[in-house]
Amino acid sequence: MYWTGYKSMVESRGIGQSESGAISIMRILAMFSIIVCHLLQAYNNRYCWLFNIGVWVFLAISGYLYGCKVIEDWGHWFKTRFKKLYIPYILFLLACIPFYYIFVPEKISVSQIIVHVVDLQGIVGNGIVGLSHLWFMSIIALCYLATPILQYLRRFSMVLYIFTILSLMNFFVFKIEVSV
Repeated sequence: MYWTGYKSMVESRGIGQSESGAISIMRILAMFSIIVCHLLQAYNNRYCWLFNIGVWVFLAISGYLYGCKVIEDWGHWFKTRFKKLYIPYILFLLACIPFYYIFVPEKISVSQIIVHVVDLQGIVGNGIVGLSHLWFMSIIALCYLATPILQYLRRFSMVLYIFTILSLMNFFVFKIEVSV
């Protein structure tokens, strides 16, 4: 099902076979990078952070694929994204939180639960210990919220330059990081 959705997304943009192949290879490398990062983290290896780029590569690829797409019905688009992202996330939390209260009640608080339910753990960083790997859910939600704005602004060629400059400033000047 995932592949057919990806395939139809690629075909609707007129992306050629070679570009589609390059995207698939980048996704495979990003997946490998995430797996290696987690394996190295499990052994407290300092080189794990060299492979921490995988999630960001997935976000960039998704942004590229969504960036060219013309979305006519924003209500329907947000509704499907909400179902796809938030409902499984909440079900996961509903399965995890009782275990925390039973086995490690001192490691969980109401404020931490609220941070997770509202999907702010990747922004405020005050999430439940052991679930910090869910930071990317907040980032995905922010990307979904930014999509209509970026789609509107893409008409202006200067937007690409402004986005690039802000991204570089974020990386080099502001050094905004998501704590993992």
